[in-house]
Amino acid sequence: MLPLRFSRGRRKSAKDRPVLEAVFTAGEAAYDLVVKDELLEAVPFASIAFKVLKARDTVGDRLFAAKLIEFLRGLDDLSPMQREQVRDKLLAGDDGARAGQTLLLVVDRLNDFDKARLLGFLVGECGTGALSLDQLRRLAAAVDAAFVDDLEDFLDPALEGADAEPLGQQQHRERLVAAGLIRVVMGETIHTMNIVHYDPTDLGTLLQQVVWNSVRA
Repeated sequence: MLPLRFSRGRRKSAKDRPVLEAVFTAGEAAYDLVVKDELLEAVPFASIAFKVLKARDTVGDRLFAAKLIEFLRGLDDLSPMQREQVRDKLLAGDDGARAGQTLLLVVDRLNDFDKARLLGFLVGECGTGALSLDQLRRLAAAVDAAFVDDLEDFLDPALEGADAEPLGQQQHRERLVAAGLIRVVMGETIHTMNIVHYDPTDLGTLLQQVVWNSVRA
């Protein structure tokens, strides 16, 4: 379970509410659900995407709509002022446009709804100043590349401040190397040179701290 689900009050996942059912049986109702919540106003590219999706009606389009809804639900806890800050950030010239393009492409590729909601959460953190647009784009790419179960382990709040995990528990860390969240560190002495450690990269540490801070809030 991603810490994001229970930070600032437990959020429900797609499995806990009929979002998918709404998408597959009543796409218009699912769209209205988001519009009435005014979430679309905070993310301009999502608003444009929904307008295009409403004009089409394929399974692929509805799946994309479902992922967009989960993405927007990551902004649930933001105040109206904070949502306005998100909008301003995403409209901030070329950098904001590039961030929006990256997020739209990543959400379309995602293979898990929890990852979509994590991305929405990160957009909210960017809007409030905890992340820069560049950091947001890099984290979006990392989330896209990572397997969701490995992300869940990596973001477990129980790991905060803990010493290095036993080797038998580091498999998820090795798998996050390709996502840029973990780096391989070899021992520095003749006695430890064959010992491998998997430490968070600067990007991985940033992701952990942003999520863990939300858990404490």
